[in-house]
Amino acid sequence: MPAQLRKGDSPVLQTERLVLRFPQPEDAAAMARYVIENREHLRKGGPARDGNYYTDLYWLQMAEDIDRDWRADRHCHFILFDKTDNRTPLGRARLSDFLRGALHGCNLGYEIAKSHEGRGLMTEALQAAIAHGFGPLNLHRIQAAYRPANLRSGRVLERLGFVKEGIAAAYLRVDGRWEDHVVTSLTNPHWRDPDH
Repeated sequence: MPAQLRKGDSPVLQTERLVLRFPQPEDAAAMARYVIENREHLRKGGPARDGNYYTDLYWLQMAEDIDRDWRADRHCHFILFDKTDNRTPLGRARLSDFLRGALHGCNLGYEIAKSHEGRGLMTEALQAAIAHGFGPLNLHRIQAAYRPANLRSGRVLERLGFVKEGIAAAYLRVDGRWEDHVVTSLTNPHWRDPDH
């Protein structure tokens, strides 16, 4: 849906244990704490970050950027919260880089706090995010990639039905190095042609 047509508030998704919602300006300090507390853990799976990334100011700006990108039909960026605590971030799930036209696809990114690994929370969160992507957002294809050594991430995607498509050499720059990634995808069997 073009930016000028996207109306209303950003989506809020609920699962059995989680609430997935966009970050708000009042979440900036909590998000800064989350990335500081998980700095080493998240460094292994993401790009190199400068010091600004760990500040309240960065996350205040991110809340604005995420809302703008949502309204422009570019990204859908959820923060994960426990249903009993809507202020302490547990992780993130992102449907990003929307391409419409002949593809109607996006990329899936995700992360969870070290202290919450192994509880099935990411699978639960991604089920909701994918349902939103294939339902209201009417995406046809969601692509996700993970480093071959990240077996935990591979198992999450396998449980969700993602199909391995191959290895992309030097695909993403992670922690300052170009890393190979396993490329996977999931397609929407109920995609609706928006032109008909």
